[in-house]
Amino acid sequence: MIEKDSFLAGLAVLAGAFGREVDAPVQRAYYQVLSPRLTTEEFERAVTLTMAEEKFWPSPAVILAKVKPDATTQGLAALEHVNRITAKHGGFRFLPHEVFLAEFDAPTRAGISAVGGLHQIANTSDERMPTLRKKFAAAYAEALNPQPKIQAQKDEPKVKQLVAQTARVLSISGRDAAAGERP
Repeated sequence: MIEKDSFLAGLAVLAGAFGREVDAPVQRAYYQVLSPRLTTEEFERAVTLTMAEEKFWPSPAVILAKVKPDATTQGLAALEHVNRITAKHGGFRFLPHEVFLAEFDAPTRAGISAVGGLHQIANTSDERMPTLRKKFAAAYAEALNPQPKIQAQKDEPKVKQLVAQTARVLSISGRDAAAGERP
């Protein structure tokens, strides 16, 4: 949560830097979006980075991105962490399983699995490393926000049959209840 005074000061600095007047409704809107997601320190750092890197008035999403990396960036950082930890232990062959479990969270383990394991990471050539990094980051992002893989088609016969059967049972139960009978 961002302290109100710090938020107003930061927004005033941004307004001055970008030659913009910020009225009360815009201030409230920015505060509603940013305050639940950032601390006061993160907001102040985001203001500084925004002034240094942006040329146009920033949206709340731009301000957030300065200090809260997206899933792909987090995945690439996780891959770097994997490389640091394995190197610290002399390579993937000498990495104790306890360290593997303690150091690598579930999304990182999903990324490792997606690229073929620690062996594959260690033995990937420089030419193929961009592809491995992309695949690792995608698996990491997917593990952060899993989506169902299989969805029923609306026109599948078994689904239609189950829906019709359930509707009949519910309508019969509804009529019985309306008539004062128990199903």
